[in-house]
Amino acid sequence: MAFIRAEVEGKEEKDRVHLLQLLAKTVMPHGAAVPAKTPMETFEYVNYPARDGGVEIVKFIDAGKAKVTVTASGYHSTAAGSPTSLTFELA
Repeated sequence: MAFIRAEVEGKEEKDRVHLLQLLAKTVMPHGAAVPAKTPMETFEYVNYPARDGGVEIVKFIDAGKAKVTVTASGYHSTAAGSPTSLTFELA
């Protein structure tokens, strides 16, 4: 949800609706999530397919704070063909 909120923040009504439609195809789960941990358990992650692309969510500790990075391979907000990746602090 933080990924979606970050992307639609400040968008006008019509643009917001179109962006939500795109995000529903590229970020929302469209299949089973596969959770895992690295062998030394320094990172936890989950992968799942979206309708257009895939999503990877990685949880890690940075300077004593829990954070997650969400990468959506089907959502391109910068260079065409490059996945969008956003990092958030967990409360």
